[in-house]
Amino acid sequence: MKRKLLSVGQNMKLGKDVSVFNLPRGITCPGKTKICDSICYADKAERMYKTAREKRLRNYKASLRPDFVDLITAELKAPLRYHRKTKVATFIHENRWHESGDVYDQTYLDKIFQVCRNTTPQITHLMYTKSFHLDWSQKPDNLKVLWSIDATTTATVPAGATAALVLKGVPPPPGAVTCQHTATAHYCGTQCNICWTGGINVYFPKH
Repeated sequence: MKRKLLSVGQNMKLGKDVSVFNLPRGITCPGKTKICDSICYADKAERMYKTAREKRLRNYKASLRPDFVDLITAELKAPLRYHRKTKVATFIHENRWHESGDVYDQTYLDKIFQVCRNTTPQITHLMYTKSFHLDWSQKPDNLKVLWSIDATTTATVPAGATAALVLKGVPPPPGAVTCQHTATAHYCGTQCNICWTGGINVYFPKH
């Protein structure tokens, strides 16, 4: 099955079998901060690659459709590839929401929740978000959420939230684990599963 919404294997940090669903930067980021605007990693890709910009816009339009949950669930459940000799199929076991973009409203968040329910327990989902204002009370267990916090965050962070701390020039806060962003290629979700496990604050030196 050809994946029209998801991307697989295109991010050098993520494992080769980790899928990604992206949205356009900025217009889908209601909680963006001043630092978001100044260091947005997604902005560079959209400026450099027309195909990336166009796919993210198509994804956004698809996320508004009433059948979005069915569309993306089908892509997540389809085999990635078959081993020629053993005929064993490889499936997606981890999905990352929003390398680019964020949860833009409650209706979209509720759709994400349903996709996660449709794929539990086979697939673990991961999301970093600044959409603190939405209702997250129905979050499924297989969706791991890290609340993205930087030096310019002014929104109220939910009590007891697990944080992704994007900071520069300061040591990691007590109890936080530093992201292994200097590790070998395709490490996230393979060599390192801290974020995918959840429950631990993660420190991201601004890079």
